[in-house]
Amino acid sequence: MRRGRWRPALRRLAVVALLVPLAVAVGPAPAEAAAPVQKGIQFGQALNVENCSRNPATIRFLADPGVLAKTSWVRIDLRGAGGDYSDHAKPYCATLATAYQQLFAAIRAAAPQIQIIGLLSHDFVWGGTVGVSPQRYGDQIYAAACDARYLEVDVWEVWNEPNMPPGVEAGITAQAYGDLLEAASFAVDSCNRPGNIDKVISGGLLASPDTIHAVLAYLLDVDTRMGVNGIGHYASLAEAIDGLGMHPYLSPVDMETFLLDLYDDLLDFDVKATFYLTEFGWAVGDGGMNEPLQCQWLIDAFSRIAQHKSEIPAATFFTLTDFGFADKRFGLYDDYGNARPARNGYITNACVAVPPIAPGDLQVWATSPTSVMVSWADRSFNESGFLIRSGSTVQSAGGGILAVPFVNLTPGTTHCFTVESVNGSGSSPRSLPRCAATPAAGTPPQPPATPGKPVVTATSPTSVHITWQDNSGTADRFWIDTTVETHSEPGNHPWHDWNGLTPGLWTCFHIIAINAAGYSSWSEYTCLYMPTA
Repeated sequence: MRRGRWRPALRRLAVVALLVPLAVAVGPAPAEAAAPVQKGIQFGQALNVENCSRNPATIRFLADPGVLAKTSWVRIDLRGAGGDYSDHAKPYCATLATAYQQLFAAIRAAAPQIQIIGLLSHDFVWGGTVGVSPQRYGDQIYAAACDARYLEVDVWEVWNEPNMPPGVEAGITAQAYGDLLEAASFAVDSCNRPGNIDKVISGGLLASPDTIHAVLAYLLDVDTRMGVNGIGHYASLAEAIDGLGMHPYLSPVDMETFLLDLYDDLLDFDVKATFYLTEFGWAVGDGGMNEPLQCQWLIDAFSRIAQHKSEIPAATFFTLTDFGFADKRFGLYDDYGNARPARNGYITNACVAVPPIAPGDLQVWATSPTSVMVSWADRSFNESGFLIRSGSTVQSAGGGILAVPFVNLTPGTTHCFTVESVNGSGSSPRSLPRCAATPAAGTPPQPPATPGKPVVTATSPTSVHITWQDNSGTADRFWIDTTVETHSEPGNHPWHDWNGLTPGLWTCFHIIAINAAGYSSWSEYTCLYMPTA
């Protein structure tokens, strides 16, 4: 077979390349003359399986010369391309294969540089389920891969997010997926002909820093299954595929870190580590994501991806347009056809300059009879600094500074403050004011009040997110303790992510606040049984 394994020399070179620091895009970059070789987009289900019409996102893609010119890859969900199961009642267009052929031709005519990733989901055969037999799935893929109407497909992606929990969307066990992947890969191999050697990649795996070990274990289980399942086409995952599909819905920095770590882990097991990022992106309105930040992250992500052309041949952004769901606002266009800043970022590598958004969580506390400390949370991505105001007094702080002291104040007086973010395009609205009174002269400073009982939430079998109420506003630091180990956070940061815990055990946490005057009492304990899966 055409597939090979990584040689040690290639591994050393690849790891060195991945360790080169990457520049973070912090402003407009020069527009590129041609489409970057890895940059891609997707637009969901391309055709209406029931009547063969093109869906609105497909029509928009073909009508957008700017996006077409900067796209080298598209990922197309080949829903229904494997035919129709006769034992279901869904309507099905009998000329669907010809409709796909015409779509491929339209894409090539509009942008000849574009390569096509064809997704073989459980709906590849219309009416199919996640319980499809490997033999039936492979037979249908063989029929499509050998059909000249699908000649334009360059890479076949087998399944979508198979590592979801079984029973959730298309999630299946690693053993079941190993059998499907082997049948699918052999079907495509059997249809390859001189001058047209298609590639096969595994279905995009959901990925996050907390799941790297689960992703690795899933892939290794698939690899093991191929050696013992009795099908006999391939002895390992590395022999069966040309790359690994990944769905790293992470910040650009976390995405790169995850792929670097997984890359090295996989090479230790001699599994071919070429990544196709068949989905990644960020939903506007989710977790503080806004349109300017989405644009900046898109530029940053593609900049980082561009440093690893041999390890990441393709990366298809999710998605061209929104899908009409409030939690899926990932698109370069919104539901109403309005272009977001991310579309300009995709085309020109530049985001429209906008003022930053206002800081939050303003905290003010006295540190002596003549001084107070002011702190805040940074909620924007593009500020160059902050302005902190108290009446006619104004202090400035750089973009990475989140606390400043005000000194030479009068003992026994109250002082109120606001903070705003600034950049070259202007300033944000001011935050809501917060006030603090300085103690009278001679009043000794007091230790902070006892923090509230922590709230502990498991985020994985080995990680928790901990929050607590700061009951004084005068803490310089918090200690988070399990009686075995102690972590710390600054006084303006009443939360903590704790990793490296042991699954299947109870772990208890309590908090203490500290300042120059001393320690608070310990908070109440909160205990949590760590999940095992």
